[in-house]
Amino acid sequence: MGYISMKRPFMHPCFDCNIIQTIKKFSTKLSAAAGSVYLTADQGVWGSPEESNKLYNNLYEIIPGLKTFREEYCTER
Repeated sequence: MGYISMKRPFMHPCFDCNIIQTIKKFSTKLSAAAGSVYLTADQGVWGSPEESNKLYNNLYEIIPGLKTFREEYCTER
């Protein structure tokens, strides 16, 4: 008596590659988005006004000339 073959039906060889590439792209984008949200939450962007003020002060210390640039070019006259 014969048996039923459990082989996969024939598919083009690139079919599996496309699925793997799609999963890699999606997971990379998801990781970047999740990392961005985590980093901004950790730094205080989504927190209280005091945490946001602390973040801006840290940025002013890290980037020289940022505060004077902001005062010179970004204020209403």
